[in-house]
Amino acid sequence: MYGYIYDEFLAEPKYRNELADVESRLTDLGLSGKVVRLALFRDPGEMIRDEVRRGLTTVVAVGNDATAKKVLDAVADTGVVFGMIPMGEPQGLARILGIPTGIAACDTLSSRIVETIDSGLVNGRRFIAGVTVPRFKAELICDGYKLSPTGAGSLEIRNLAAVEHPTEGEVGNPRDGLLEVVIRTTESGGWFKKRKMGKSIIPLQTLEIRSQETMTVLADGEEMHGNRFDITVEPMTFKVITGKTRMF
Repeated sequence: MYGYIYDEFLAEPKYRNELADVESRLTDLGLSGKVVRLALFRDPGEMIRDEVRRGLTTVVAVGNDATAKKVLDAVADTGVVFGMIPMGEPQGLARILGIPTGIAACDTLSSRIVETIDSGLVNGRRFIAGVTVPRFKAELICDGYKLSPTGAGSLEIRNLAAVEHPTEGEVGNPRDGLLEVVIRTTESGGWFKKRKMGKSIIPLQTLEIRSQETMTVLADGEEMHGNRFDITVEPMTFKVITGKTRMF
């Protein structure tokens, strides 16, 4: 049993024809289901969980990355399958999962290639793609070992990918029970030499970030603020529909 969660921006006139084509194609494929519009709910989580209790087995987010995040938060602990019909931008998660935009996504749903993947937690908040710390200079505790970067830089914690438009080399393996931590710091080249960027990649299960100053952290693009962040991986907890061009 399928349920479709429409983001509120899809009510704009420019999406009317594309959405009608999607709905027609879903009917042709025998994939029609209940439609819920997020504009009617301030917090869609409980509503989605109620539908799951009534027998919903596949929840499809219709919209962009922000839509997916809202739905993921609601279905992550239910055991149902998550799917996407990408419309609007940004679409970083859909690209990683190999799901085409608009009407073509209906055929990907019909093919139903389901992968079970890891998810992550940062201070108890779940993420699927990754976490970034754009301005980073803090102590790290990686699986119990302390690291202190020598200079300021950036930090990525990848389950899938922590950047919006990843290349092949920027996508982690979300089925290995590990997170991939990428640390980039600026290194001095000495007198009259250009400064260069150092890069370290560390696979791990737990990461602690400690800072004297308040930092901004982006978890699946959503801002968090603080000076302490505890990050862990939850192995093989999430079922997603993917396409043939998925990046992992």
